[in-house]
Amino acid sequence: MSVDALDRFISSSPRRPLIRLVDDGRPIAPDRYTCVRRLGGADFDDVIDAGRVAELFAGGATVVAQSLHRTLDSTARFVALLSDEVSHPVQANAYLTPPRSQGLAPHVDRHDVFVVQLHGTKSWTVDGMGEIELRDGDVLYLPADTRHSAASTDETSLHLTIGILRVTYRSVVQRLLRDGPAALDDPLPLLYRDDAALGDAIGHRLDDLLVHLGSLDAHVVAARERSRPRQDLSVGGGLRRAVDVVSIDGTETIVRGRAEWSISSLEDGRIRVDDGAHHLDAPSSCEPAIRQLATGRPHSVSDLDGLDPASRVIIARRFLEVRLCEFAAPTDDGQRPT
Repeated sequence: MSVDALDRFISSSPRRPLIRLVDDGRPIAPDRYTCVRRLGGADFDDVIDAGRVAELFAGGATVVAQSLHRTLDSTARFVALLSDEVSHPVQANAYLTPPRSQGLAPHVDRHDVFVVQLHGTKSWTVDGMGEIELRDGDVLYLPADTRHSAASTDETSLHLTIGILRVTYRSVVQRLLRDGPAALDDPLPLLYRDDAALGDAIGHRLDDLLVHLGSLDAHVVAARERSRPRQDLSVGGGLRRAVDVVSIDGTETIVRGRAEWSISSLEDGRIRVDDGAHHLDAPSSCEPAIRQLATGRPHSVSDLDGLDPASRVIIARRFLEVRLCEFAAPTDDGQRPT
């Protein structure tokens, strides 16, 4: 992430709200930095005008680039790695502020924030810490609900904010409630404001809910939370992967398992492969081939054990599609892998 990278992104015709401008705590009207542009045979009036953005920046406005974890390759890769480290979802925004200017008014964020200073300097006022000046390479941690403000010094400032979006115990319980007794979705009776029996009706449903919650095993709930789909921040690779997957011919394609798997048997005789983020069910006849891939070493599709040529191609494609496998290079010595 750099000034040049941000400049290239703004020049690529992004649309609001990926870019917005603020000045001295106030948002700038979008019609001052957007234009009508024809994209894909249709006219859109919210396309960012790079020239107007540059003019407003020169006049003191701060440029805010939002959701860079979904639009800028380098930032997305960084955020994906960080999200994998902390387990919680992560987002990233960038703020480019001209000299002696302030973008946002003093405020608090409801999530934890890491501020990464990338270019120039910026002066921060943080409750409990006072005045802090960040220089290129400095990082500031702001716990959720910490009041703060920032202004640039005598030089242009570019910083990245990394937001950690907390997964809370409340959110876990709310998911358990969604799986609770169906009667919780019943509407209150007509004229319930005058219904003396409403308390009893609510009490019955609370009793059912307590029975439901009491039947749950906390370790099973924890395992379910750990296996919930991770934040998908894949940058590219989706279409490229699809093109490559359909081109597998079962001769020279080399693949390997991406991560540690668990392999379990299902009641219907099939087996399930699960890495905590992805899973795949397959016939038990595929188990020898799957255990080959589970080693993490490169294997040629044509050498997968226990399958005919067509089945080898099918199982390799399925594992690649659900991201349990990845394409691999030959072994380091240049020999064909086994």
